[in-house]
Amino acid sequence: MIAEILLVLAGHSSSLFPSDHTLNPAFRPLLHPGEEQCLQTLGKIAARYRNIKKACTSLTRSQSRYICALCATLNRILKDEYEGLVVETEARVLKRDPELVGQGSFVPLAAILATFSEWDAPLTALESLMVQLESQDEWKPGPLIDMLLSRSKTGINRIADILFRLSIAVQRAWRAQLAAFLLHGSTATADSIASENYVLLDGSMPSCVSPQTRESIMYIGRAIGTVKSKKWRCQIPKDQAFQHALLLETVLPDDQYKFDSVISQIRTDVSEWLWLHVLTRKDVEEAVVSLANYFLLRNGEFSLALILDIEQLKITRLTTRSGVPSMIKEQDLNLALLRASLGTTAQHDPSLLRFKFQLPSGPIRPLLRALEGNSKHLLASLNGSFDEPTSFDDLLLGTSLLLTYDTAWPLDLFLHPSDLQIYFALFSYLSAIRKTQTRVHGCWTSLSNSQRARRRWTGLGEGGTTEDLDVRKRLLRCGWGVVRDMGWFLDTLLEYVMVDVVDREFRRLKDLINEPPRTRSESIGREGTRDGNAASSSHSHIDFTTLRNIHTTYLERLVAGCLLSQPALTAIVRPILEICERFVAQVERWGGDVLPALLFEGSLATGTDGKVGVMVQERVQVVSEINEVIPISALVVCLSFTPQQSLHVLLESFYRQLSLMTSYQPFTATGDASKSVLMNTSFANASTFQRTFVRGKGFEGDGEVRRHVEQLLLRLDFNGRFSKPKSALSGGADDIKKGRLRYVRNCFPHHGYIWNYGAFPQTWEDPTVTHAETKAQGDNDPLDVCEIGEQVGYTGQVKQVKVLGIMALLDEGETDWKVIVVDVHDPLAPKLNDIEDVERHLPGLIRATNEWFRIYKIPDGKAENTFAFSGEAKNKKYATEIIHECHEAWRRLITGETPAKAPTHDISIRNLTIPGPGLVKPGDQAFPNIPPDSRQPPALIDPSINKWFYISSVQV
Repeated sequence: MIAEILLVLAGHSSSLFPSDHTLNPAFRPLLHPGEEQCLQTLGKIAARYRNIKKACTSLTRSQSRYICALCATLNRILKDEYEGLVVETEARVLKRDPELVGQGSFVPLAAILATFSEWDAPLTALESLMVQLESQDEWKPGPLIDMLLSRSKTGINRIADILFRLSIAVQRAWRAQLAAFLLHGSTATADSIASENYVLLDGSMPSCVSPQTRESIMYIGRAIGTVKSKKWRCQIPKDQAFQHALLLETVLPDDQYKFDSVISQIRTDVSEWLWLHVLTRKDVEEAVVSLANYFLLRNGEFSLALILDIEQLKITRLTTRSGVPSMIKEQDLNLALLRASLGTTAQHDPSLLRFKFQLPSGPIRPLLRALEGNSKHLLASLNGSFDEPTSFDDLLLGTSLLLTYDTAWPLDLFLHPSDLQIYFALFSYLSAIRKTQTRVHGCWTSLSNSQRARRRWTGLGEGGTTEDLDVRKRLLRCGWGVVRDMGWFLDTLLEYVMVDVVDREFRRLKDLINEPPRTRSESIGREGTRDGNAASSSHSHIDFTTLRNIHTTYLERLVAGCLLSQPALTAIVRPILEICERFVAQVERWGGDVLPALLFEGSLATGTDGKVGVMVQERVQVVSEINEVIPISALVVCLSFTPQQSLHVLLESFYRQLSLMTSYQPFTATGDASKSVLMNTSFANASTFQRTFVRGKGFEGDGEVRRHVEQLLLRLDFNGRFSKPKSALSGGADDIKKGRLRYVRNCFPHHGYIWNYGAFPQTWEDPTVTHAETKAQGDNDPLDVCEIGEQVGYTGQVKQVKVLGIMALLDEGETDWKVIVVDVHDPLAPKLNDIEDVERHLPGLIRATNEWFRIYKIPDGKAENTFAFSGEAKNKKYATEIIHECHEAWRRLITGETPAKAPTHDISIRNLTIPGPGLVKPGDQAFPNIPPDSRQPPALIDPSINKWFYISSVQV
């Protein structure tokens, strides 16, 4: 019977188990229940083994080399290990091994079961694997390797070992196909991993192969395959291909780091060979010049002609007669490219044919320019939050418009698709500024012509009745002032980006290509691929890796210099361009003049309309809204206030953000760089550009680009407009004590503030009122706020917060409320709804806050502060009541119900928005002296603020 059982375990049929693992009923009366159970378990093991062998035989007939490799490896494992165990067990029985054979040559079934039980779980796992393999007609190598690696991640060592060996077999078969593609450019085999166009097929790559490595595989295969198919005069040397084959033999894709390194090394070697024999220096120089001329607008006459041609195309489609197509299609825009080249140096440039326009949304019908602006970019820049990146690709045509460049062989070896996306982002940005500048200059010309024509009849004045003469003069002066400021800013910005950034960086790039740096990194394997005469070329040798790095650094410096790496700045530049377009479009609708003609209806006042004509009043309102000077401080008085699209507010915001930008180390690390305009592009290559802007590191030439930006700051502030001292209405002041900025002391273990410390606008702790519970008067300040979120704020930031509780500090005998809040965007905000939740989710914070306020003035020689309510933090309801009380105190102060000057306080209540005795109106004497708010570059910080103070219990 033992021999029969061993035959069954070896995969043979037997009368013991007529069907699968079911024991023959005839034997049951002869067996002990324990023996019957052992036989049933052994039968299951044998049945699983037969099922696996049957499935292997079926799958071996598959046309997939990967499945065949898997089945062959599995058969070998079963033969060597499982079947070997059967033979070994039989030999031990025949030799009467005491571990198996008892007295009287009795062999317990339990001993046989114990021997084969170690295969119970592995055979179960392999049977499940066979079922999964048979469930699909075709298995791609990528999903197959992923599935095997996933199954091998188990806690059972034998299962993990077998499945991993199966995955190794499939990976080796896949590596053979990869080698055929990388070494010979082969795409014709049955199980090729790439198409005839050298694009990786779906499912050809396991998930452990990174996107960068996949791109490198396509790059190498396309390069080798194209060189062979075009029968290039020079082919890849056989010894180099042999070295690459040896490298591939040492790695498998599951070892991701080593595999990526080998592919990167092969790419470097192939790139070096291509640079020496296929892609010449002349090809690269011509491509760089072409990209700079058309993407970066270095061909000024062509770019201006293109902008004007697109504008004319929109007007033509808007004014077309019935029956003529009014849609703008891609072919219309591509014809505009050719028309714009006529009469310019681009007319005879063959590289212009590589550029094409694309309309992602399809043909469009042009619309009139919108007169309404959108303040979301300005609000985002003021609040320091950028929910989405700022794009400029719709400003040239009114809808998204893409300029593409055809990178034919062999140029596509040098230019990566992500490089072209960066070029396009720069083109959208530069063309938007150039177009807006052109339209503002056209508006200036229109106003000048209109005034010249009008004064042929009115002489030196602007005409009109005696009553509205002053209003018409102010309207015209205001209109001229708006156009002047727009033109000045756009001229300054465009001159900076084109002269200080684009032209300078382009000249630097050409110098580096022609005269590369002496200290260059030697690429691996270059010695075996370099032509003997290459080193003696008239030009200095530059390897391909250095060339790519030079070009990447060129793009980095362009992006940083053009300010596109700064989300806060692009969020302001776009509204500036939009408000310029709004004003120009409005002037065009008015017939090219801000003043209505004297004979127009509504131009002059009638007997019942008052002193000024209705049309003049409407235009005064429109121009004043654009030209209105609103200090930045007025925008943060209340979180619910929506700022108007004021040109001066935008210019002030731009200067302030630009000043802050120069103080960052490194230069590009401002805000969340992932929200910059360039982060919309998908980077497949692990370039220096990606490392710089994703990780926030500096780049080569950081200091030089910083100096360029500082020069832009000087140009914008050439007459001290942004940096000159402000009057009493400037809206803010530094915290000065004894002529120096005041900093909080570092009282161990607290370094600086332990939360974001700010205040609620439109609140006032009235020093003339004694609080009923604290028995102390207010401290004559707004309500102080401790924001406990995880995001560290910056000076001047406006946050929307959720009130949680309040503490009553008695600071030198005055009530100084401290409101505990959390940013509504903080991850913990949904869980924090009252003061009890703070202790639950942030244990120890309230206690630390109490200690911080008690001791923070001791280093200055003052006594310890105390708290009302024994230091207890009151709940949300109590805090809300205090906020309403302090807001009501502020309302009484600002409206004059509470005197602004008293023995306890002397407060200026002058403002621009709140009706009352402090409101400053446009007609008031003080109004012309109201300067816009601005921020100067940060001053040096006194190093003494880093000193620690240790407060002993005796001091407390």
